[in-house]
Amino acid sequence: MSKIFISYGRENRDEVASLAEELGQLGHSVWFDDLLAGGSTWWDEILARIRESDVIIVALTPETVTSKAARRQWNYGAELGKPILPVLLTDGVVFSFLPASLSSIQYVDYRTADRKAAIALIRAVNGLSPATPLPDRLPDPPEVPTSSLGAIEEQIDSLMPLEFEQQSALVQRLELHVQNKEDLGDIRTLLNRLRRRHDLLASIDQRIDSLLAEIADTEGSELRTPESARRRRKPAAPQPATSVTPEPVKRQPEATAEEGDLAKPSGSRAKGAQLTERIFLSYRREDSADVVGRMYDRLAGKFGADAIFKDVDSLLPGLDFREQLQRRVGSCRVLLAIIGDQWADYSRAAGARALDDPADYVRIEIKAALERGIPVIPVLVKEASMPPADTLPEALQELRYRHERQVRRDPEFHHDMDRLIDGLEKLLGLIDTSLEGPLSG
Repeated sequence: MSKIFISYGRENRDEVASLAEELGQLGHSVWFDDLLAGGSTWWDEILARIRESDVIIVALTPETVTSKAARRQWNYGAELGKPILPVLLTDGVVFSFLPASLSSIQYVDYRTADRKAAIALIRAVNGLSPATPLPDRLPDPPEVPTSSLGAIEEQIDSLMPLEFEQQSALVQRLELHVQNKEDLGDIRTLLNRLRRRHDLLASIDQRIDSLLAEIADTEGSELRTPESARRRRKPAAPQPATSVTPEPVKRQPEATAEEGDLAKPSGSRAKGAQLTERIFLSYRREDSADVVGRMYDRLAGKFGADAIFKDVDSLLPGLDFREQLQRRVGSCRVLLAIIGDQWADYSRAAGARALDDPADYVRIEIKAALERGIPVIPVLVKEASMPPADTLPEALQELRYRHERQVRRDPEFHHDMDRLIDGLEKLLGLIDTSLEGPLSG
């Protein structure tokens, strides 16, 4: 079997991990850089793996196409005589903008990740010509894809709270880098990481929306950014700057409960506030983690990965997880309560039913959505049915009156997901219209 190297954009790790798992099950030895680190040691390891590989798979996504590192990887592989196989993983790729080294190669459409796509992938890999021996004189290795964005990345990933001036300065510094097209993929990654911060202010979130839309215009395509970033808002007026590090923004006065949304986190449901995560997936790992992974792939492919909150692992350590969950639920526009055959009866080690524990994260999530008037859609998986009233705690009794959807196993999975996505589109459209209407009172 083949040694396969996968070249990809940093934002697509989950999709690439699924692809690698599929190839590994077929007996291939697959390697991709899942450490997301930088520096010369990291880059030397990448190049060594390319030289050892039999096949270079290029994960076709908007992020990969604009990734400086990914481009250098597949170009180096081509110079070494390695077979190149483009595999389309997501929507949003504009093929007319692909470099000639990729656009001339037939790609495999793996967006559905179903049996048909897997068969096409197997045939493509098996049909490739064998890699030629390495030349006696190796081509010059590509330079390490360093970026001046490293300092910005450190600030965005910091666990320390960011005040308005700091958040505004970070966005302004990223705006200055947009003119460098090679950095667009990294800028988009950093913007999406910034907007995941729990302390992000709604006014900053709006500026991020505008900048993401500007990046999409610059690249000449609808990139896989959250739905709100695709509305082509009028770009924010440029901020005056005389150097890469801008003048500190003058601190805004404290806002009262009736004034603007400046002092409100992006999770606030005030009209006009732009939300990042639109769909919250509430599920119990022990009950439905496998099917939720597939559902997430379909939903992210339609609405964008940044529009979906899937896992409590993204919560910040050291802070009250109950407050964080309530805040994240409050920032979403719809919650999918994914219910499998063990959802209601799952018990912890002590024998107590998890759903009866007020600190159970599934209970906290659904209760928070019901109390805030956020639409809750029960999604029944694994042939489960709606839990009877006597199995639900008092706090979740309202769940019985929410119309459910069913997502069955294959071969019905994609059909049911199509129906669910269609319903979500209509629901989100209604919510967006109501939130963008004139303020009342």
